[in-house]
Amino acid sequence: MSDAPRPLFVVGCPRSGTSPFARWLHASGLATVSDDRRGERYPSGYFEYLPMLMFHRALERLPRGADHRITSEPYLTKETLQHPYVARTFELAFEPILNGDVDFIKYPQLALSLDFLLERFPGCHVIGVWRNPRDTFRSLVTKEFPIEMIAGAPLKAVLVWNVYAHHLCAAKQAHPERVTLVEIDGFFGDPAAGPALMERIGRPASSAAPLQDAIDSRLWGRPPSRRWQLAHAAMTMLCRAVGGRLGPQRAGLADQRRWLAELRRETDFGGARREARGSHASLPRPVAR
Repeated sequence: MSDAPRPLFVVGCPRSGTSPFARWLHASGLATVSDDRRGERYPSGYFEYLPMLMFHRALERLPRGADHRITSEPYLTKETLQHPYVARTFELAFEPILNGDVDFIKYPQLALSLDFLLERFPGCHVIGVWRNPRDTFRSLVTKEFPIEMIAGAPLKAVLVWNVYAHHLCAAKQAHPERVTLVEIDGFFGDPAAGPALMERIGRPASSAAPLQDAIDSRLWGRPPSRRWQLAHAAMTMLCRAVGGRLGPQRAGLADQRRWLAELRRETDFGGARREARGSHASLPRPVAR
């Protein structure tokens, strides 16, 4: 194997801080794709590649549609690429990695396709970013779902976070040396975390940029309002109560407390890291109750 740095994929539940994390990687000297959505409203950009966005839009038009967000099944498989248009958009989306033009690509939704990524790119490393679901709840409800689904959006937001947690934990247990999980709040609050992560991905610790260069802590540390905290608590209880009625691919995803605890056990960097991880218990799989 070449001594060249491994390509990185930065993934995670939407609204969990993948953009500031990508900004920090870029400030630390890692090359990434151009961001065509950068503008006055978000001058730093999302650090997302437009062809990658369009590739996932194409996937959403396949028979499974947007239901990929609330099922434990993998989203992208080798069979998916048998469709000519999907195969072509895949080549465009992953071209910078395939050609070695960049060090990392950040796209949250790739977290749903980690088995595929780790097999297709045997030299890659995945960094999964996550944040406490209470703090992502409002953004998921108001920004991630179309207005016509607003009535069911709060319940769906809980399930979506759980689905991402499931995929991150499963990948970490199956590939512990190739998957690194980062709890974003604790990571940006720990000055030693940046250099340690750089070493883990095969970069000099000295290349790590100051964490405060990537994030405005005045905005990041602001907790959700009491109203949204209560709404999140209510939806987590409702989701758990109706879990048995969600079908075999969703029932085991309903208990957010369980997935939060599982994700904390698997985390490498951040305030939620356990000092003594020991041996991993087998990951509970979604099954019908």
